[in-house]
Amino acid sequence: MNEDAWYIYPLVRKTVGRLSTVCVLLVLACALLAVLEFVLLSHGAIVPGLMCGLGSELLYALVLCSGALLCAWGHRVLLACGGVRGSWFLSHLAVIFSVVMVVCMVYSLCGGDAGRLNYSALPYLICPLLLTDILFNFNNMAALSLSRRMLLPLVVVVALAVALTSHPALILINIVLKIALAAAAAPLLRALARLAPLVISLPEPEPPFTPPAK
Repeated sequence: MNEDAWYIYPLVRKTVGRLSTVCVLLVLACALLAVLEFVLLSHGAIVPGLMCGLGSELLYALVLCSGALLCAWGHRVLLACGGVRGSWFLSHLAVIFSVVMVVCMVYSLCGGDAGRLNYSALPYLICPLLLTDILFNFNNMAALSLSRRMLLPLVVVVALAVALTSHPALILINIVLKIALAAAAAPLLRALARLAPLVISLPEPEPPFTPPAK
């Protein structure tokens, strides 16, 4: 039996589909809380505004984490020949960094001291890892339409831009980028939520290279 067959167990496929749906809600809520933060702060409601800002940042971290998990699953199941050999390591490393970021952020919000690890810089590692994985395997996504293939790296670039503009002086740009992230990611996530439970087999492995006969 293929040792990777667990990727397409019915429970795993359903979980991936539901995680995709949850990720849609997370990215939409992230953008909504960012807008509420700006509105509340503009009207002098400092504490509620800051709470919305913290909630938006936590949701952003959860979006990165769930997105990395979905990329790692999709790399093995949806790419032709299982993707470029060895490139799976990139998305799996992004999963590790994103989980660390969420854990540190939750620990910090609960009053713990996570200052020893600058988790706010982790998106600068996570997004380039995912972007590199996507670009390496761009030609292995032939099953996707060209528009969706082009949208995938754009989503990651926008997610990185959100992290780069996470500063009070850039709050308006950050809000616009979070709205753009939701608009770009939601169609892809909805498609994955619909299609993931329908996967019935793993892609055929790439045949070994055989030199031409002389």
